[in-house]
Amino acid sequence: MGLTIMMIHVDDFIIAAPTDEEIENVVNQLRQHYDLKDLGEPKQYLNCALHRDYDRRTITMSQKAYVQKVLRSANAGSGWKDTPLPAAWRETPADATNVLDDEAFDQYQSIVGMLNWLAVKTRPDIRFAVTRLQHRLANPTLTDLDAMLHVVKYLRKRPDIGIVLGRTDELRFYAHADASHADWEDSKSTEGCVWYLAGSPVMWSTKKQTITANSTTVAEWCALDQPCRDAIWLNKIAYSFMLPEQRPIEIYTDNINSQLLISKKGGKSANRWLNLRYFFVKDAVAQGHVEVHRVDTKRNAADGFTKALAKDQFEVFTELIGMC
Repeated sequence: MGLTIMMIHVDDFIIAAPTDEEIENVVNQLRQHYDLKDLGEPKQYLNCALHRDYDRRTITMSQKAYVQKVLRSANAGSGWKDTPLPAAWRETPADATNVLDDEAFDQYQSIVGMLNWLAVKTRPDIRFAVTRLQHRLANPTLTDLDAMLHVVKYLRKRPDIGIVLGRTDELRFYAHADASHADWEDSKSTEGCVWYLAGSPVMWSTKKQTITANSTTVAEWCALDQPCRDAIWLNKIAYSFMLPEQRPIEIYTDNINSQLLISKKGGKSANRWLNLRYFFVKDAVAQGHVEVHRVDTKRNAADGFTKALAKDQFEVFTELIGMC
């Protein structure tokens, strides 16, 4: 028998195994203890539509029905947008002239929460935009409300795209990492990362860095810290799924100086907060957990997790993350 996997949420679950016979065996054992209703091959799970293409050996995850719910709740008017946020978008500090009334405030918080559900599950294309909106939840402005409606109108244009799992037969992890230096009001930077398995995005993030990087190189170096930690964790996950250990796991960055720092012998920063990240990345490379490679900036899939992109750049980004 091969590995049987069960994904459980409350009283709904999906069973995966190499053969139908093994799945049936698990179902029969469960029926001895529970009253089950077998719905067959899953078409939907947790507000997520699942489409299996037997010829291409892929599974597409999308949330068109949930997007339609967001559109109804947001009441965003007519029209649509080509990107989640305009490339020139900037946050506006709150003052007496641009604060939201109670009704708009409640709407903003509710819709951003719904958008985050999409960004976490099947819509990495809106992850950056939603993260920036989340940082304004406590004190949103009219500018933030307009930005939220901009994201909604982008979803109106592309309600049914999703993630295609299994785009290649190669079961290996790799990641793209990037940073946007000093793009917050307090001069902190944004870091982004996307992880792939079998050529498909399986994990992604946009994060405001907790330190103030004094250069692009420092911001990019700090952006490598979490992917290196993820690589070690992902190998443990792979082991539990009976997949062979992958060493090293490849992480791609578009910053040449970061690669030079990795190959440099010794080295010590005057700041302890940077030392922790600096030496963890170097140790992860030295111990064979990861390899850091350079990718051209235009082909760095993490770029769209660190900044708002113009239309042409955004189309390249969605192609790189396999949105269809």
